[in-house]
Amino acid sequence: GTLTFFALPLIWFKDETVGQSLWLGLAAMASNWKPLLLTGLLLALLAAPIGLLFGIFFLSSLQGSAISSVLAFLILLFVPLFQLLVFGTQYMAFKDIFSFKTDQGTDVPASESQLVA
Repeated sequence: GTLTFFALPLIWFKDETVGQSLWLGLAAMASNWKPLLLTGLLLALLAAPIGLLFGIFFLSSLQGSAISSVLAFLILLFVPLFQLLVFGTQYMAFKDIFSFKTDQGTDVPASESQLVA
């Protein structure tokens, strides 16, 4: 996860090579280790209740007892929301560290930053 935290967005959004994106990503993580450590700790703190929810769900299925529909619904609700939060923080950290600026110093127009199918 550490190797690809900034490497994949660098490949997707900045068209860097794999080796260069790994190097730039690790250098950016090393220079911004304090805010990234705080972000990781906060995400881990938020993940603890979700992990407990999974544990309760898994143990109840191992014991053969009826699995609560409420637990299943909570897992279906909170796990995708947590994944969106993780990917959103990854993208916002990437956008903050590797700003989307052109050579003239202006923002890239929205039409050039959109994916075309």
